[in-house]
Amino acid sequence: MTTNTVLDIMEDKNQATALSYLTILQADAERGLSLQPIAVGRYHDTFKHVDGKWEFSVRELFITLAGDLSHHAVPNTIDPKIIEKREK
Repeated sequence: MTTNTVLDIMEDKNQATALSYLTILQADAERGLSLQPIAVGRYHDTFKHVDGKWEFSVRELFITLAGDLSHHAVPNTIDPKIIEKREK
């Protein structure tokens, strides 16, 4: 689920950027696990305007928090080593 998108359109450059937050939800009926969030993060996107259409030119995904993924997600799709660390 993607939420809180902030879009900045730079018409003079035929470019746009967006920052969006995401929550990944998953259920596992076989294991009796109801729908629950398993990871959160954000997208940093850049778009270009070409022939009257907006296209992605860059999409970066930053996972900021991941829960217990042992019963969720395809193995190795979210590597805990790449989860963004926040400086304190």
